Amino acid sequence: GVFGASASHALQEGFVGSAGVTPTSNQTPAAAGKAAAMGVVTYADLWPGISLTYDRPAGSILRSTWQGAAGADPAQIALGYNAPVELDAAGNLHFAFENGGLSASAPIAWQVIDGHRIPVEVAFRIAQAQTVGFDLGRYNPAYPLIIDPTLAWNTFLGGPDFENGNAIAVDGSG
Repeated sequence: GVFGASASHALQEGFVGSAGVTPTSNQTPAAAGKAAAMGVVTYADLWPGISLTYDRPAGSILRSTWQGAAGADPAQIALGYNAPVELDAAGNLHFAFENGGLSASAPIAWQVIDGHRIPVEVAFRIAQAQTVGFDLGRYNPAYPLIIDPTLAWNTFLGGPDFENGNAIAVDGSG
């Protein structure tokens, strides 16, 4: 995926060692000249038994939800970025660009077992300067696993040239 305000400061996320699958979307194409709202985009089986869904819940910019099927190995997940990655003391990821930055909240993880949501300890793991995975606590591999980090608000306004903001407004979702 690509996230950001312009080509000069767009965060590119790649799936290192993945199967290179084509995403599917629930999005209905917008009418000519209209922008469609963010839909749900799914990458099924990026790695064996590991899928990714992007959506935008209320009050958030972007959520990436990882689904691990029963028996799948979440250690396969390797996210490569076009910018150096830093991890803060709270477990959040930060990406810095000349004109601003992006951050992703510390992930949460869980399993649903016998109708109950069971929390699983999870943290981002920086494998290399620009590659991220997940460290997980104990969980039951006989059940599916969900990992859910969220892209937080970014600080980008404008681009690499001189810009002037005369008015800024937000939509109903903030």
